[in-house]
Amino acid sequence: MKKLCLLIFMGVSLVFYAASHEEHMIDDCYNCYITKNNSVYFVDDASHPYKIEIADYISFTVLSQFYAKDKNNIYFFEDILENVDKDTFSALSGFYAKDDKHIYFGDKIFQNVDFDSFKALNIFYAKDKNSVYIYNKKIKGAAPESFHTLSGLYAKDANHVYFEGAIIDKADAPSFETLDFSYAKDKKNVYYLKTIIKNSDIKTFRVLNNGYAADKNSLYYDGQDVKGSDPDTFEVLDDNFVRDQNHIYMWGNIADDDYEITNKK
Repeated sequence: MKKLCLLIFMGVSLVFYAASHEEHMIDDCYNCYITKNNSVYFVDDASHPYKIEIADYISFTVLSQFYAKDKNNIYFFEDILENVDKDTFSALSGFYAKDDKHIYFGDKIFQNVDFDSFKALNIFYAKDKNSVYIYNKKIKGAAPESFHTLSGLYAKDANHVYFEGAIIDKADAPSFETLDFSYAKDKKNVYYLKTIIKNSDIKTFRVLNNGYAADKNSLYYDGQDVKGSDPDTFEVLDDNFVRDQNHIYMWGNIADDDYEITNKK
């Protein structure tokens, strides 16, 4: 593959390739390595496999989601990681790795970190004795001694709650807890991602399914109020459609006609 551009947005790594890919598709494998027919492939997030021509099939070993090695090389995605010590190299998480001299983020040396105390917390966050990092960026003001990750892109220290490395305004760190489908709450508010869900009721708020949540007042989809809905009669119909006593919804929008057309025999 000739060119790789890695973009990280809202916690999802998006990989764009300027290269041709194999004609066949690999099911149930996204951003992962596979071995097949005595060959090694990296499969991207669109399930397109890219053959690693130089890889040694017999000795190939997966180290993490994005790192691998064989008897000759270390790989990041499908590319050879140059100038690393193969004997001491180890993956710390999806994007973080180390050898006997350096910490790496992706295929680059992670500069200005404390080698001995560096620790990858998950695919997004890391810390050393001096600082906390989101990807390869320092989080200003974060306290490494109390900083810990929650679920997904959420994390907190003694003083603040963070989403993708940014402080969530007004969030109460001691009482903050994460829920499913990117919802969270503290003693004062309910959140979707890093945004307060206005007029939500903390005591009755509950996560349902497929991005939906509810409280005594309303049904929510991805943190947005579903106008005119009835949370008490919420029911999942299939992967795309839900309903209450008033309507059928798809992705938070009324979809009575769409459901009828989709399921018309």
